[in-house]
Amino acid sequence: MDIKVFQYTTIIPAKLNTVWPFFSNPKNLIEITSFPPIVQLKLEEVESGTQIVEIDFSLSFLSYRWLAEITIDEANCQFTDVAMNPPFPLDYWKHTHTFKQQGAYTVMCDRLEITTKIPSFVLKNILQQMFKSREKAIKQYLTKNTPNKRVSH
Repeated sequence: MDIKVFQYTTIIPAKLNTVWPFFSNPKNLIEITSFPPIVQLKLEEVESGTQIVEIDFSLSFLSYRWLAEITIDEANCQFTDVAMNPPFPLDYWKHTHTFKQQGAYTVMCDRLEITTKIPSFVLKNILQQMFKSREKAIKQYLTKNTPNKRVSH
């Protein structure tokens, strides 16, 4: 099956020294994820820079347990999570998060490499909505919890 690539860029109104600590803690995924709703999240550090995260979530009457290995590729710049047991319809999931300081903002690039049993156009629509929802939550959360709340335009 071919690997499909999906990319999404978010401009975050906060500096990298605020953004990186937030995103390098997987527990904060709960703060920015409304779909699918996360029921529980557990972490286990397996070695320095590598963690196993277990996420329980549900969709309608179905519940899933997602296990992923998270590796810090470059401190303050990039980390990757790879699903160890992606739920149907996914066969493979690799998500690389890259962060760059740009003035008073942080540019976050999400790159997903996925194999799936559903058509690309359906997957793209689902992922687009998921990342738009996360973008809104990220901006609200980090603006609310950043000491300097002013953002110049």
